[in-house]
Amino acid sequence: MSSSQLSPGATLIQALRSAFLVELENIVRTLGHDRTGVVEAVREAAGQQHDELAGLRGRMGFEQTKALTASRISLVHEDELTFTLELGDLARGLRERCGTELAALHSGYAKLLSVAEIGPEQLPIGPETVCQSLRALADAASMSSEQRLRLLEDIASPLAEGLRQLYGQLNAMLVEAGIQAYRPPATREASPPASSAPAPNPPPAPLQDPAAALQQQLSARLPSQLPAASGTAPTALDPSLAAAILGQVRTWLAQSRQARQGEAHLSGSGLAPLLPAAVAGAVETVEQIFSLIATHPDLPARIKPILAELQTPMLLLVLDDAGAIGEPAHPARQLIDGIASFGMRLPDDRRADTEYRELADIVTSLQDATTPDERAFALALERLQAIATLHDSACQQHTAPLIDNAARLDRREHALHAASRALARIIEPDTPSPIHDFLWTWWVQVLARTLYRLGDKHPRWREQLNAAHQLVLSGHRIHSPQERARRIDLLPQLIGSLQEGLAGVGLDGGACERALAPCVDLHAAILNGQPVPGAAEQMADPLPGLIVDPTIKLRLFGIGQVLHEQGRHTTEPLGITTDSLLEIRLPDESLIRASATWIGTHRQVALLFSHTDGNPLAMSLKALARLVSLQRARILRDRGIVEQAAAQLLRRTAG
Repeated sequence: MSSSQLSPGATLIQALRSAFLVELENIVRTLGHDRTGVVEAVREAAGQQHDELAGLRGRMGFEQTKALTASRISLVHEDELTFTLELGDLARGLRERCGTELAALHSGYAKLLSVAEIGPEQLPIGPETVCQSLRALADAASMSSEQRLRLLEDIASPLAEGLRQLYGQLNAMLVEAGIQAYRPPATREASPPASSAPAPNPPPAPLQDPAAALQQQLSARLPSQLPAASGTAPTALDPSLAAAILGQVRTWLAQSRQARQGEAHLSGSGLAPLLPAAVAGAVETVEQIFSLIATHPDLPARIKPILAELQTPMLLLVLDDAGAIGEPAHPARQLIDGIASFGMRLPDDRRADTEYRELADIVTSLQDATTPDERAFALALERLQAIATLHDSACQQHTAPLIDNAARLDRREHALHAASRALARIIEPDTPSPIHDFLWTWWVQVLARTLYRLGDKHPRWREQLNAAHQLVLSGHRIHSPQERARRIDLLPQLIGSLQEGLAGVGLDGGACERALAPCVDLHAAILNGQPVPGAAEQMADPLPGLIVDPTIKLRLFGIGQVLHEQGRHTTEPLGITTDSLLEIRLPDESLIRASATWIGTHRQVALLFSHTDGNPLAMSLKALARLVSLQRARILRDRGIVEQAAAQLLRRTAG
């Protein structure tokens, strides 16, 4: 069909496809891969992938191609495993770096293809199509394993930049064609009245630090000193009088510190009304924040008195620098936040005696200073950072020898997740319970093992997926004698394929028969026209289990556990990083705090160091997500404790 005979939507898809292929070719040529055969291989692979995902090949509709996209580049052939894993990482990285532009294209292409939505791996001009073309490039250029990996390293940045610009241009083409695929929220505004000219959008108000906002609120309600006559500005304090007042305040704080061990409340004393409003507001802000920190539920008991001893040095600081408490970058703020954050990682027992003594010494050095200033707090902060760095290094050393084993676990979990997703697409809502249970109990393990060892391009993977599909179909009722005859002919071959797959995961003949017995009984009932079990009930996944792998002497939490939800989710919702602090309730109901020291490239497994018991732990991130949803785990967000306390105080006043 000529371009003049295409519909407007089809014409636009062809234009987007052409621009995509041209840009891809330009990027490849820029890196020196300009041999004719190589460039043609790139264009052909990308074009075929695009057409398949867009439903333009063999009259295959989008809903049919949807089933073919999962794990498209997850695991391939055994001798190309590393290259394929790196391709998957590249695709994820490109999606992250082009996130805004890709969100628009997903919406626009969904409208062009008349589908409800396009999944992360289903965009015809998305990163997965790019990676498919890179595999073709490596094959056409006969690259060695080292050359393939170097290709991905060299092309990552040019690809990200080139695709971002290209995707922006393609979005503009969609908008020009009348497809409003994406409109940032900032541009949405109510239509102005017809009689008035449209007003420009006001610039967004800068976000104010909660502690600064609290200080401003408290200062505003304090009376100004030495009020002037009505209608005139307040009279400023005489410098000598102001200095004398501050001297009295410092003396009072020193005496209160000795008598009350750091729990001075200047804002309630008779000296507070003599202070300038801004200083008095800063003083009250400091005291209210420290009062709330003292009751913070996430802080260990041993760290709270150390933090409390910082209150007097902070009060002395804000007498001369009222804005210090409202400035997140100030060394004093960072010191308070840093001690609290470090304290949350310390066990509340004798194992951390050295760290607690060092923290107490840091605070004592500030208390001994007559007038602790920004420089004094900066020196204290340097000492804290040195202690924290040593502690973090010790945690890393505990888990570093386990990274290779954890990386294998990460790849296995990746294969299990992909197998679960594949099964979730094959199993039908009315699949009889014997078949449903067999697939989720046994066949998912067969598929995962094949993916891990051979990959999704190997014929065995396709054969095993087909066996799962045939098993689901074998649970359908029979409506004619001819259909019954065909079923009788097909069942022996199907059972043989299933037995072969089970043998591959270590089941002997007797175990295979026992695993398949419910399905065989079901088939007999269907062939004889007898009642058959109904569909399996939807049951919640069990809690992740905790085991110890004796071969690597590592606790495994949720590793290897099949969660049915794995078949329904394609991305990991938790945004944890290698410095995230987690609080997890274990199956025995004990509570631990642990830091993530390593996260697998597939973001399926994380290595954790438990500060509570001093032991490492490998955890499935899918299992962690489930625990978070059940409120049995939480991520202690790395938000400064001063900001947390100030925000809570502001909410109280607003309420």
